[in-house]
Amino acid sequence: MKPWFPTEIATPVEAPGGLDFRPQLDPRTEAVRKCLFVASVLSALAAILLPPAIGMRANVMSFLPPFALLPSVAILWVWANWRGLPRARAAAELAVTPLLLSLPVLVFSYSAMRAGFPLQDARLEAWDSAFGFHALDFIAWVNRHPTFAHVLSHSYSSFFPQMIALPTVLVIAGRLERAYAMTFGVLLLGIIGSCICMFFPAVGVYVHHGIRDGAFAHVPQSLGFFNVQLDAVRTDPSFVLDVEHAQGIVSFPSGHAAMAVLCAWAAWSLRWVRWPLLALDAAMFVSAIPQGAHYLVDLIAGAAMAIAAILIATRLPVMIEARPRRSAGRMLNSPRFSRPRPPAPCSSRQDAASAPASSPRPAADSALPPRTYSRG
Repeated sequence: MKPWFPTEIATPVEAPGGLDFRPQLDPRTEAVRKCLFVASVLSALAAILLPPAIGMRANVMSFLPPFALLPSVAILWVWANWRGLPRARAAAELAVTPLLLSLPVLVFSYSAMRAGFPLQDARLEAWDSAFGFHALDFIAWVNRHPTFAHVLSHSYSSFFPQMIALPTVLVIAGRLERAYAMTFGVLLLGIIGSCICMFFPAVGVYVHHGIRDGAFAHVPQSLGFFNVQLDAVRTDPSFVLDVEHAQGIVSFPSGHAAMAVLCAWAAWSLRWVRWPLLALDAAMFVSAIPQGAHYLVDLIAGAAMAIAAILIATRLPVMIEARPRRSAGRMLNSPRFSRPRPPAPCSSRQDAASAPASSPRPAADSALPPRTYSRG
């Protein structure tokens, strides 16, 4: 049986203090890894500074429980660096990173709703009607098929398990670049979604039409009633953000639809789970309407947001990594750094040898009499 973290030989790299035996990644993977952790640090700083800047209080103690996992992860990270195991180090870095990134994303989404823009449910429903789609009719159809409703309910709950477990599965399979890119995409989804949802706050299909919880017997609707938290963060000056009572208060774009597309892309390189996860993510994509009270346009916007996040997570690090190489190449090829080549030394014998063998002797030389020597 192959070990989960096979022994890999750490390639020695020249460093100012001698040879460096730390686990080495290929340039593309290392570029994605650096972008992920730089963006994570900046997001953490923004999440700390943003609530006081907009006048929103937060219960700091409610953000601390996920950090209890850091000591065990730190031990694995130190051991992986000591043994020179890139996969084990990546597993340590990505084991809790998606969970920790959900904290600044939560702050961003609540801060966006704090702006208090007018509710856009009527506009979102009008856009659905332009596509010939009515969310309530679809929910009623799902309610008439209990088995399908049960499948959608379970797939909707796979949001966090997939977000946390899939990067580790990719690491174990040796897909380190995609594991880092997926985690970077999770953060990008939160940032992009928070910037968009600020202008499109909505209470969802159920509250907008005055439907009570339990109106559909086979469709769990509890997660679709997030209007209490939404109204509180929008209108209550004394609102305090608490992780324990926080909800997903973003309707447009749909976070579940975006995560479904991101997870399907990440799992596509794993042949042994490609199709099962694709089916699960397709069900999670559709379940956002009955379970999360979303509109169809919420799902379309979420899919577009996921595609944008994937493009940024895969192309931006490569562009940043290639830029120093291009600038260094231009610098080395510039006339300022080019030295003139000294002429190649040549002797008279080489000149004579390079001369054509069939060249005739000058006529003046042939007319001279032969030189004679006399003994005196």
